Amino acid sequence: MALLALPRDDVTLDDFRAFWCDGSFGLHIDPCVWHQPLFPAADQLDFNYAQGAVHASVGIDYFQEFGAYIEVPLPRQV
Repeated sequence: MALLALPRDDVTLDDFRAFWCDGSFGLHIDPCVWHQPLFPAADQLDFNYAQGAVHASVGIDYFQEFGAYIEVPLPRQV
């Protein structure tokens, strides 16, 4: 599961969208898009990645930042 939000300074929980990736396809995240590491639906996540020459990331604690958690229903086959 990838939680992504379009680039802007005043991002809120409502800006985030969940994207499900079952591993049968790749995931490309454009620069400046808000993101965290992928959230595994199983006990383990194997992920091969490539990144550009510049990679800067600022971690986010959803509860500390917004006072709430994000709930995302998972597909039934998980």
